[in-house]
Amino acid sequence: MRQETRFKFNAYLSRVAELNGIDAGDVSKKFTVEPSVTQTLMNTMQESSDFLTRINIVPVSEMKGEKIGIGVTGSIASTTDTAGGTERQPKDFSKLASNKYECDQVNFDFYIRYKTLDLWARYQDFQLRIRNAIIKRQSLDFIMAGFNGVKRAETSDRNSNPMLQDVAVGWLQKYRMKPRRA
Repeated sequence: MRQETRFKFNAYLSRVAELNGIDAGDVSKKFTVEPSVTQTLMNTMQESSDFLTRINIVPVSEMKGEKIGIGVTGSIASTTDTAGGTERQPKDFSKLASNKYECDQVNFDFYIRYKTLDLWARYQDFQLRIRNAIIKRQSLDFIMAGFNGVKRAETSDRNSNPMLQDVAVGWLQKYRMKPRRA
């Protein structure tokens, strides 16, 4: 890694540390990402993909729980001749739907070669290039697991499951498992 690259990369690591409220030296160790940073990353990931902007991604604070969806049911359009004193009859059209969920950890482990970092270091937007490359790959993997995932293995195998079939139970598999909810 060139000296200029090292300087820019260290600045990038310092920014990651600052965003997560940890010391710069701890970035290379395991740490829990701040919830606000996680939400920003999820928003950026969703915005990076036309497809992901078209689906609901609902953030949750607990690993396991229940989401209550508010929907609508029935009709509310009607006519009433109120001239004779008849009152209009409003109708409650709300429908509460319960949806239990359980989140599973998915790791996004990667490395970037020194020669790639050296190339990107020539540009003013070095940190942005790193972030955008990571976000793009995470988004693509999120979509791939969403469409192809059939189970979550304790340890996934990219060689046997190149479409990330064993990373998470995907959207289509959830519909197969509970078709009445589709």
